[in-house]
Amino acid sequence: MELEGSFENGVIIPDDATQIPPGSRVKIVVGDANPPCRGPYAGLFDDLMVDDPNSPGDRAAQHEHYRLNRAKR
Repeated sequence: MELEGSFENGVIIPDDATQIPPGSRVKIVVGDANPPCRGPYAGLFDDLMVDDPNSPGDRAAQHEHYRLNRAKR
């Protein structure tokens, strides 16, 4: 069972406490109420993103240099 709620004045207030039987043990995990939105395709390239120590660190800023062989800005 997973419930959501809020924390106010030192008290945890579940949105719907009627689902919890009296005397139940609970585990509280504090999380971000508004996690960052990743689009439906965000995970497709996660395994391709690697930190290559030999790659230039300015790829985004100098893409015309690397793509079109123009002088660096």
